[in-house]
Amino acid sequence: MAGKWFGLITVFIIVMVGLTASAAFLNWLTTTFFGSGRPAQQQQQVSETELRQQRGEELRKRKELQQEKHKEQVEKNRHEREVAAKIAKDSAPAPLSEAQYSTKTGQVVWPKSLQSRVFEKPRSKLDQLLKERAESPDRQHSSSIQSSIDQMQTILKENIQELPAADYIAARKFLESLGHMLRQ
Repeated sequence: MAGKWFGLITVFIIVMVGLTASAAFLNWLTTTFFGSGRPAQQQQQVSETELRQQRGEELRKRKELQQEKHKEQVEKNRHEREVAAKIAKDSAPAPLSEAQYSTKTGQVVWPKSLQSRVFEKPRSKLDQLLKERAESPDRQHSSSIQSSIDQMQTILKENIQELPAADYIAARKFLESLGHMLRQ
């Protein structure tokens, strides 16, 4: 029985020596033909350093890309705001002439279509408010003025069938211009 154990132990030792020798041989083989001749631990440290550098470079590139996209978006938004401001300016109603509305006295020369009886109440209230505004231009009557203009526009829409198209359009534009001027 001792002979069997001796044989088994001998085989075990030979296998272990062979494995150790083969590991050393494989290390020599890989460093000689594929590596830089550095030990495996140094190669691993170098590859980890290179990997960190690559990740850092990727992060830098990603950050630059994000900054570039942000700049493009800011420029796009600026351009859109400029276009919107131009459209708003171009679509604003034409201001009334001094002959139609005097900012000094608050007097309004109403178009014929807005002089009818149906507009009498909001028109006289608006005349009074505009005179008060001209005397003290602190805009304390702004909401009341806009309310009277809105009331006149509602009455105008309700009576659209009774007015010729040209008179209706002129009255609507007059009220829009007056309201726009007073909001300025």
